[in-house]
Amino acid sequence: MLKELLSSTSVSRVQGLLQSRYGTGFKVDFLMDAKDIGGSLRIPIFSGHQFLAQAMIDDPAKIPAEDVENVSHLIRMVMEPALKNWVTQNQVESLQNEMQIPGRIHSLNLQEDSDFQDTDIKDFGTASIFLNTTSELSLRKFATEIHDLSGRWAMAPLDQISNSENENLQIDDLTGLGSMTLLVNDVLALSESKKSLIEQYLSLPQTKDQPLLILGASQSLAEIESNGLISKGLMSQLQKCLIEVDRFPQTSELMRESLELFLEPEAVI
Repeated sequence: MLKELLSSTSVSRVQGLLQSRYGTGFKVDFLMDAKDIGGSLRIPIFSGHQFLAQAMIDDPAKIPAEDVENVSHLIRMVMEPALKNWVTQNQVESLQNEMQIPGRIHSLNLQEDSDFQDTDIKDFGTASIFLNTTSELSLRKFATEIHDLSGRWAMAPLDQISNSENENLQIDDLTGLGSMTLLVNDVLALSESKKSLIEQYLSLPQTKDQPLLILGASQSLAEIESNGLISKGLMSQLQKCLIEVDRFPQTSELMRESLELFLEPEAVI
């Protein structure tokens, strides 16, 4: 059902983020040539060369120009797989019937966080995973696989996350994101305040309903430790779930199976 897609956990989470930070939401339009409606910011969503839909920000003036690219990326990242799954489950021939009115704009119904039941999220027994590799390609490949295994609603770079006041992130800002995955390509490149924030966050009691951090670094863990590039507290947290990427199988199927075994809660120290 189209209604189920538009009120799904992942889509509603994005709506909640937009509402909390910018005071606006977005709608979904399935016609590429629809007329402009109130000057909305349009974000086309494709799968390869196939047009799936476009998201339209209700009040684009509320989103700072420097945030437009990040917001567009987040919406595309969440909506593309959601729309692809929906199209697969519902034959293309039934699309117009499901929409009821050709060209109709479908508003997303916001739900309170307490309404969400993220029952499909896997508990890895850790709030962070450190991928020990200096290859950005390998980092992204493994991070994507881990995110898919986790069943979390979205993955986004930590540096794209900001609060409504554009101030330094606080613990509550992180926990308030819910069960998503946050990616840090290079923990060494973070500001001292963000390193401290991560250390504080990882020292707190964790649940699977809070963000999972996947961290990488531009130097090996051995180099980081020997050169004292991060605090002992953060180093201790990173070592709790350390994946030596180069020692894992690199083919997709074997890599996934190995990660599943490695990330069983019993296997994580």
